[in-house]
Order: sequence, then structure tokens, then C-alpha cells
Amino acid sequence: AQIELRFAAVSAKLIAGDTLGTTAYYPAEVLMAQGPKIFKKGTPIFLDHQTAEEKVNKPHGSVTNFAGELAEDAYYDGDGLYAEIEVFENHAPMIKALSQKIGMSIRAQVMTELGERDGRMVPVAKEFLRARSVDFVVKAGAGGKLVQVLESAQLDESTGSEQDKENTVMDEATKEILESLSAGQATLTTAVAELAEALKPTPVVQT
Repeated sequence: AQIELRFAAVSAKLIAGDTLGTTAYYPAEVLMAQGPKIFKKGTPIFLDHQTAEEKVNKPHGSVTNFAGELAEDAYYDGDGLYAEIEVFENHAPMIKALSQKIGMSIRAQVMTELGERDGRMVPVAKEFLRARSVDFVVKAGAGGKLVQVLESAQLDESTGSEQDKENTVMDEATKEILESLSAGQATLTTAVAELAEALKPTPVVQT
């Protein structure tokens, strides 16, 4: 029996609040107020961020790297922006295998202004203009990560699927029919042989 593996949903932290990421510092109050409005259900998820070349040649991303999407609007909870995400079946085994090693990282258009954080001047996010994607990356710059993997029902190898069971029943029925036909054929062959023997002409003995 074939085992089928699907991800119904994966709980993920998209970005941590009050954190300095690769390009900006993200205040919790900004993520709380604007995150749910920007990171909506259906926001795409890719494997890795686009390279500079890909941004020019494939601005909408690659089908090959299209791995999933947000299954709901993002929400702020405690220490960051969270959402359940859907991982497409063709990428699900790999994401499961790497779930403890990889992170999540947002790609968005953000208005920033310089501000002091931890004793130095850095860009501080003031307004999100557009969410492009939330991607799987090797190392997340702002605390994004997979939180919990929720697998859908997985078929038991010993039990098999309903279709497998139906096929087994059909195979057994077919076997019985063939065996019956074979037995009937043997009986018919014997009867024909006996009839042919009975119909043989009786030799005439001349004296």
C-alpha cells in the first residue's frame, strides 16, 4: 500500500516583534496594527528569497520554488506575527525534514525612518505598504520560524487506503470467477471426451 503524506497546515511565526531584522527594526506595535491587514490569507511562500537577478527576470517568483501560502490572515500573539500556512504536497516532505533547521522571513515594501535602537541608528519600520511573500530560509533575520507541524491523516501502511481495499476485494472476486471457469472448463472437457468415446462406431466383426 502506498503511504500518502500531506500537510493540512503548519503553525508559523512570520516575524518577531521589537526585533532588528536584516533590513529594519520592526516595532511590535507596528506589526500588531498593520500585520493582519498586509499579510493576508493567500500570501505566497517560496523556497528562499529571490536573488537580485530573479527580481528582474522572474518578478512574480518561480513555479519551481512556489512552496505554499498563508492559510489565514496573520495575527499578532505575544511576541510576534503568526499564521497557519499551507505547504503544497510536493514540498511537504522536505519542509517536514528541515522543520527544525529552517526559518521564515518576510518580504515586504516598508516605509522606514532612522531611529535609535540599542545605542545605534537603524531603519525603523513605520508603515507596511505591501506584502510580497513569506519565505522559507536557512536563517531567519527576525525570529521567523515553524512552530508546530500539523499533519493531515496519514494512511497506515498495513491498513491501506479504501481504494486498496476495494481493489483487493475485486481481485479476490476475479480469482473466484476464474477458478470457477477453470473447473467448469475441466468438467466440460471430460464430458466432451466421454461423449466422443460413446459416439465412436462399434467395429463390425465379419466371419
